[in-house]
Amino acid sequence: MMQNIKNFKAVLPSVADAKKFGERVNSIQFFLSEDGRDWYECQALFADDTIKIMYDQNGVIVAVVDKPVPSRGNTLAVSMFNPSGRSVAEVESLPEGFAVGQFVFDGVNITPRPVVAPRKNSRLDVMQKELEQLKTMLMSKTGGIPQPT
Repeated sequence: MMQNIKNFKAVLPSVADAKKFGERVNSIQFFLSEDGRDWYECQALFADDTIKIMYDQNGVIVAVVDKPVPSRGNTLAVSMFNPSGRSVAEVESLPEGFAVGQFVFDGVNITPRPVVAPRKNSRLDVMQKELEQLKTMLMSKTGGIPQPT
């Protein structure tokens, strides 16, 4: 079964973690998913041979492990991720033309990220137009020479 574990948040180590790791506990980041699962325990649920993706709250894929990691036993190691504020899933394949940041994951499918058309006549656009008009007017009154204020 493909894993999709959502919304990891950084948490303080538990008393059990402190006992288990001793002084090293201060150098380890701990995460829990939205359903209360520990990140380090979850890693064992992921298959060694599936592609791993990490995505944000909008579904945008922000990281991928799609090649074996020599330092992790030549597996597609989910342990490469720091999932703070993210979700982690495994998939069989990536679509043609895949690029991190340009595709989204909806829990089942990976699709190109929708292109958002720029807003027309946003407040900033209006202000920039007004500024350009003022500059043009000032330049025409001063003969093209900027005047000190």
